[in-house]
Amino acid sequence: MKKTVMQDIANKLNISKNSVSRALSGKSGISDSTRQLVINEAIEIGYNYKENKTKDTNVKHYALIASCFALSMKEFFGEIYLSIENKLKESDINLYVHSIDDNSLNSLVIPKTVSTHSVDGIIILSHLTDEYINKLLSYKIPTVIVDYHSPNVNCDCVVAKNKDGGYTAVDYLIKHNHSSIGFIGDIDFSPSYEERWEGYQRALRKNDIKLDPHFTITKITEEKDKVFEKLSSLKKHPTAWFCANSGLGFLLTLYYNSIGFKIPDDISIICFDNTDLTLLATPPITSIYTDFSMFGNKATELLDYRINHPKEPYIDISLPINLVERNSVSNPK
Repeated sequence: MKKTVMQDIANKLNISKNSVSRALSGKSGISDSTRQLVINEAIEIGYNYKENKTKDTNVKHYALIASCFALSMKEFFGEIYLSIENKLKESDINLYVHSIDDNSLNSLVIPKTVSTHSVDGIIILSHLTDEYINKLLSYKIPTVIVDYHSPNVNCDCVVAKNKDGGYTAVDYLIKHNHSSIGFIGDIDFSPSYEERWEGYQRALRKNDIKLDPHFTITKITEEKDKVFEKLSSLKKHPTAWFCANSGLGFLLTLYYNSIGFKIPDDISIICFDNTDLTLLATPPITSIYTDFSMFGNKATELLDYRINHPKEPYIDISLPINLVERNSVSNPK
């Protein structure tokens, strides 16, 4: 097998061999972003180099690991990623981002920064498979999971109070005199959506409202055609909907506007997640949300704690939810 050399890294990144050498040796004259790209590439292709001789041994290196899908969801996970990145910048912590495709996920291919123990900590963003997460944990690197938890995974995690959020959303509709309330969201797609569904059901029970299966859509693809098709198949409509996320809330406003319904006069809509889509909707959507910056703050604080207290019991942090009132909810006629 041909030995990997610096020129291979230079060719891949379209930079000079001298720049690669300076980046790997910790010399000046190279930007932090370029140095990080070179180190990432060296690890990925298996180039054997000694850690920067001049680097500050106090500098930490973290890996953020997420599915390709999660990283593509800029309206939600992108905001959480930015909150994590900004928090780490404040502490001068280097962050390597690894996007895990389905192939790597199913084959349990682990990023080399992890398998070579080149990082001090790992942040897992959202759900991968439990099997993949447990493979990551087997490397015994301090790890925190953001926006996901599972009884099959023993790890620190930071999540939103999804059940409380679902309950609050539906209770808010009930206080506006709605008793015919629908739910839409794929509860098998994410534990968060399933928990929001549980909160929806609890609010109905606590208010002695019977769940109507005609208005509970628990398996749905978040695509315009699919949502429009499902809604148009309903023989009657509830007076209000609770949507598991803002993408579905936005699609519901598109649908009801397209068939001549007036929101909120004819139908009310409330959703989880306060992304830009809630503001782009007509009218803007009343939402339940968790402050994105809190995910970054608490995840990095918890990871720092875990690094310094490796033998302490695992911690679950549940972030509070907030309600932002807009113009998509009113009393039914």
